Amino acid sequence: METTIKLISGPAQGMADVPDASVDIDTGEILGGSLTSRSLSLVREWIGLYRVELSDLWLLAQARKPLYRIDPLEYWRAKMAMSKLPRVVEVSTRAPAILIVTFDDGRVNEIDLTDQLWSLALSRPQYRAGY
Repeated sequence: METTIKLISGPAQGMADVPDASVDIDTGEILGGSLTSRSLSLVREWIGLYRVELSDLWLLAQARKPLYRIDPLEYWRAKMAMSKLPRVVEVSTRAPAILIVTFDDGRVNEIDLTDQLWSLALSRPQYRAGY
């Protein structure tokens, strides 16, 4: 079964400089049209990430059923970058307004909240009465 995706360029797709092309979902080969080697590399990366969804969409299209949108490559890359952010594994206090934060990558940061707490306290009328 030949499964292809047709890439239609334009500003809405963020690919205004990319010519139209048809690409085989299974092999990543160009079946029609043309792409630069960089564009083809990006398309192949996207196909690799969404191969299951693309196959599902192909079956839906053949059955003339409603299709759904697949996120662009930039969305996936941003999501992966966010998942690589260090996670907090421990928080302790060194003083009433100082937090010691330990991350899963071994870093330890000190966060001084003194200014924020004073600003909060002084913004409340019941605390300002004596000033």
